[in-house]
Amino acid sequence: MNKGYDMSGVSRMGVHGHDYLVGRGYVIIPPNVDRGQYIASALRSEKLAISLENGGSIALNTYITREAIQDIVFPETSEELGSCVSYITVPPYNVRIIVGIVGDEDDSQLLQEDEFRREKKTSSGIISISGLGRRGELHLDLDGLETENGGLFIKIKNGSRSAKMRVEVLGESEIYTEGKSTISSADEIELKIVGTENPISIRYKKGEGLTYTDEFENSITVNEDVVQIQPNSEFKLFEGEEAMIKGDALVTELEKAKNRIDSIISALQNSAVASGDGGATYKTNITTALASLEEEDYSEVKSTNSFL
Repeated sequence: MNKGYDMSGVSRMGVHGHDYLVGRGYVIIPPNVDRGQYIASALRSEKLAISLENGGSIALNTYITREAIQDIVFPETSEELGSCVSYITVPPYNVRIIVGIVGDEDDSQLLQEDEFRREKKTSSGIISISGLGRRGELHLDLDGLETENGGLFIKIKNGSRSAKMRVEVLGESEIYTEGKSTISSADEIELKIVGTENPISIRYKKGEGLTYTDEFENSITVNEDVVQIQPNSEFKLFEGEEAMIKGDALVTELEKAKNRIDSIISALQNSAVASGDGGATYKTNITTALASLEEEDYSEVKSTNSFL
């Protein structure tokens, strides 16, 4: 039903003596031109050559919309055909404008309801962006079909070198590589777990060093001056079966022991004796010389929270 409009006079032939108002054609590479240079010029000027479907004539400088040019596929040689395109002709000057790409019958995108897909395919690589609205999914597929191809490169910047990127996932995230993974920073790297009373982070800042803190109040500090491990309760190295020794406390007690030994030797060598008393005077003098010496106590030498 035409809802009252008279369509009998409508035709794609347009004005008498002029080209079809609408039509189809195929992207071509003109003969005797360098393919790479021609394609670069066509993409820059947004004009390209097409072979018209009706009559097979060639339109060399056909305008193309910026949307349509994104999906153009150029043929490999001047004897082949590239993308099938649809165009309109603007009278009265017969200016053709390519407005869309017509897919091949054997090249269906097999779209589902609520799905979109943009794809760029060549003999050496494929880029595909697709999304499924009802599932809230976006897929980006990059396939460098040749050995050295394939990559995703993102660059974010501003004039003050303070640009930001934030990715928020209310669930899980995963990064997997089959080769080397590298995270680089010119100044600082920090990993955090949020939502806890005590901060949980691993941070390295150039010039300041490494700091680690966790929810259990354990901490590690590594910088130019110190490597410090501060446990909340116990620190174990290897199996942690024996207590570590406190160096300063041990030295203090060993100095006491040395002083006692030196005093004993001195008393034995220098205490006065009395003849005829069976050594009683000598014994008394030794006892008196050693009575004021402080005895060593090793009870505080062992650490109570560090073990190896």
